[in-house]
Amino acid sequence: MNLCERCNGLEAQIKSLGQAKALASQASYFEKRANELTAISSEFTSISKMFALLKNQKVKIELLFDLRFDYWHSQFVSLKEKYDNDPNSILDPVPGQDARVVLLNPLKQLPSTVKVAITSEWCEWANGQIPAINDDLLVVLASISSMKSKVERLRSLKRTALEIANRLPNSQMDIDSYAACMRDLKQTLDALDGGEIPKEVINFLRVAGRLEGADYDQLTPCVLKWFREHHLEKTLRIRVTC
Repeated sequence: MNLCERCNGLEAQIKSLGQAKALASQASYFEKRANELTAISSEFTSISKMFALLKNQKVKIELLFDLRFDYWHSQFVSLKEKYDNDPNSILDPVPGQDARVVLLNPLKQLPSTVKVAITSEWCEWANGQIPAINDDLLVVLASISSMKSKVERLRSLKRTALEIANRLPNSQMDIDSYAACMRDLKQTLDALDGGEIPKEVINFLRVAGRLEGADYDQLTPCVLKWFREHHLEKTLRIRVTC
């Protein structure tokens, strides 16, 4: 083999090495991009499960309409079509633009944005299911010895309900725990009188526990008599509204 042939052979080897290096670089980039998209996909899978849980509870997730899902859907469809035609297109998904700025970074932020929206909707719904229980009225009822244990039970259930209502459920078990707590809370509230408090008084206390309070005409002679018998008339407040 003469010198010319050896040079040609070396040139071919160099070209082959260059091609191999380029392929290795592409493979590395493919792997990096795949890892980025896999992490995002995993987050969305988790969120979709939470969404399904809330949907089963008929929780309306209206804030999601502001998150441009139609835009993202069209982007994904376009990326898939390009990839089906040419797998190398994933290396430059938005030609002429910085893929990290216009695609990857916003996409990475989307799961947390969706989770915030879902959490907000769940908290509003779940807190709205908790019966209005005025803490001042519980203090009044707790001053009656026969009611003290029931009031403590009611307070404990209310705290538990609020704790669950203010965090996003991660499983059906969380949903079941909330439902069980709400069931116990309402049953305890319904049985609060235990036959010891007139129904008329219980109804007054429930209405008075709301933010707007009870109407004056609901303070019937029966209700007023019960308050006086238990030396609780000083806990009553009259507020004039226009």
